[in-house]
Amino acid sequence: MSLFAGCSGEKKQEVVKIGFLAPLTGGNAALGIGLKNSAQLAVDTANASGKYPYKFELVAADDGGDPSAAVAAANKLIADKSIVAVAGHFNSGCALATAPVFHKNGCALVVASAIHPDITEKGYKEITRVMTHLNVQNEYAGERAAKEWGVKTLCLINDRTDYGKTNAEQFAWAAVKNVATVLFEDGIAVG
Repeated sequence: MSLFAGCSGEKKQEVVKIGFLAPLTGGNAALGIGLKNSAQLAVDTANASGKYPYKFELVAADDGGDPSAAVAAANKLIADKSIVAVAGHFNSGCALATAPVFHKNGCALVVASAIHPDITEKGYKEITRVMTHLNVQNEYAGERAAKEWGVKTLCLINDRTDYGKTNAEQFAWAAVKNVATVLFEDGIAVG
């Protein structure tokens, strides 16, 4: 579809909108804003390259790191029919909550950094991920720490969330399997 500007007869460049979801407020806002700025930089770089016959536009929405806010933000982006796909989610809880919404509406979601394995487990064709899930990451990290770096004793501190505890447990399991010992494990509150 071509868009034309007023009576001038000049052809206006088509705009391709890409949605973006991340925690732009809340406890993970610094990370979410960093992700958004990175996405904006990619859009700006693509637009400046002159390689594309259209202009990209990023449409950001705040999921607040909260699953219910994420569903509301996803529905808002999906309602804008000019958005061709959505990227984002830092938090697995948000991605888990919105994956069925994107699937139901036939809208592509590229999960940027959420690592829970269940995000892609249902095989929704609209959902893909950039980063592998936590099981793979933690097994690799625990094995590497014990085997390649020679770590024999560990003290683990997590953030007391399901995310933090699961990562610590899986990392420890892989390290112990490779002859390391856990001396101490504790958690701290987020923030």
